[in-house]
Amino acid sequence: MAVASDISPALKPYAALVEFLGVILGDKCEVLLHDCSDFNRSIVAVANSHISGRSLGGPATDLVLRLWRTKRYEHRDYYANYSSFSSDGREFRSSTFFVRDAQGTVIALLCINQDDGPVVEAKALLEQFLSSFHTDDEQATNQSEQQPSDTQADTHAADNISATAPQLPRSSTSENLSISVDELTTNRIHALALAGHLDLTRLSKEERLDFIKQLDDEGIFLLKGSIEKTASALGLSQPSIYRYLRCARDNSINNDNSTNRHH
Repeated sequence: MAVASDISPALKPYAALVEFLGVILGDKCEVLLHDCSDFNRSIVAVANSHISGRSLGGPATDLVLRLWRTKRYEHRDYYANYSSFSSDGREFRSSTFFVRDAQGTVIALLCINQDDGPVVEAKALLEQFLSSFHTDDEQATNQSEQQPSDTQADTHAADNISATAPQLPRSSTSENLSISVDELTTNRIHALALAGHLDLTRLSKEERLDFIKQLDDEGIFLLKGSIEKTASALGLSQPSIYRYLRCARDNSINNDNSTNRHH
């Protein structure tokens, strides 16, 4: 268990809660407290940090930035049981609770990342073990029941196409547990470029504007150094990125005003 020496007095009681949850949930469960006043170094308390490898002073996640930028926290108290991914690609089951002050303002995030890998492996081993107790007659009956008719086969095939179709694992309700601000910024830039099949050094003006708007919508520009990273990735100067960002935000404001007038 680790707590930042400069943790806000308002968050100290929640640091004790982090330690408590870390003990009762066990060493396969990471518990963190994020201070919303600085997303560059938001981790102010952590228990069982070996799960994701993050530490005190680490940044917020990409999901946290998206939630903050879109203000989705205004309408919910928590998000539960979504997927998160460590820097080395391991998947966890995660939940986030929004900590509010007496005025209802979100001041911190209490996050839990559960490593279910050992449980899943144990379940598979148990099922394999129990299957060895079936008699030959039972196995023959089970195999017969599992043979689908032609109609069922067509239906199952259609279901399987949907189930096995490529899915983007890092959706708007999943997150990446980045170790540093640089890693978080770089990963999101590359992920958006990959999703849009974009060559970032060959974008048109309109494509650059749209790309920077996407980064802004994800909250990337809440982080220090993000302008410099984006400029480097796009082969532009930092003043150019600021101009595109102002334009993207002005367009968003104009679109919002237009929508409000129609309503």
